[in-house]
Amino acid sequence: MSAFDAPFKRPESESAPSSACFETSQYQVGCLERLPLKEPESLVFASPYQQFAEASRFRFDTRAGDARWGDARSGDLQKPQEYNLRNFVDRRMVPDATIYVPSQLDPSQPINVILYNHGWRDTSNSAMTNARLREQMAQAPPNSMLIVPAWQKREGAESSVEDQRFTNNFLGMLDGALRSQRRGLGDIASFSIVSHSAGYKPVERELAAMRGTPLYDRIKTVANLDTNYSSNLPATDAWIAHNIRNGRFAAGQASFLNLYGAGTDTHSRGQASRVAAMLRQASENPAFMGSDIKSPIVFQKLDIPHAEFPRRFFGSSISRRHRS
Repeated sequence: MSAFDAPFKRPESESAPSSACFETSQYQVGCLERLPLKEPESLVFASPYQQFAEASRFRFDTRAGDARWGDARSGDLQKPQEYNLRNFVDRRMVPDATIYVPSQLDPSQPINVILYNHGWRDTSNSAMTNARLREQMAQAPPNSMLIVPAWQKREGAESSVEDQRFTNNFLGMLDGALRSQRRGLGDIASFSIVSHSAGYKPVERELAAMRGTPLYDRIKTVANLDTNYSSNLPATDAWIAHNIRNGRFAAGQASFLNLYGAGTDTHSRGQASRVAAMLRQASENPAFMGSDIKSPIVFQKLDIPHAEFPRRFFGSSISRRHRS
């Protein structure tokens, strides 16, 4: 059994209210503990997953927004939780990710993970407001949580240079984010990956990191919101090709969405041509691709300001329905 397949076995009782311990069938008991810090309160998790040992470096910091720690099992979740995820060994001046957990999330059930990759002049925190992510999470599938990675070397810069800690340890960061809900990679039911503007760069890293793992076929939606500023998107194209070959678009188990404007027109049309060729090669119905938002594969040009793409379409991107 791999780390991806080992769900939590929750204990019948906990030794102290300040810790939440669990065990898996393969690893020793680990605990999520409140640190004896003053303000702001933080949480540290020691991960039992050996192959994701880096995740043990992450701290959950309740400074983001109007957030607090809650325990769904005790009925303590009455409003959304928001965390800053920080690597407290290899520190950065900014969080490694912002995590948003709707109040309705039940961590005892499989979790739908939504990744949003921001563009230039945004950070993992500012994107929550600028792209209206909190409000649009109401359109997410049941039992979803949002993770906004801080992927830039210098967050908020006009630069697509990625932070080495993001590129080298994306799965560790993802595992660490799930620890905020006392869950692990094996408890992920599905992914929706949404990007805006320069966010195409981290999407390439995320898809490449998950390829070859059980997480890859749990990616249900990839949505590019005016983000195709490059013709070189090998990981995205490979994910599309994989789902065409395996009939997942035809079966309603996956979807790809590219909404674009004038600035990304050329590269988006180029990608549409590549995808059309993939469909022909696989003898798939070309009607699977179109400008209708209900199509499994969507390419649609819109005449709206660049910043409006995520504000208007993040919610509809994550609300796309799939068969299991």
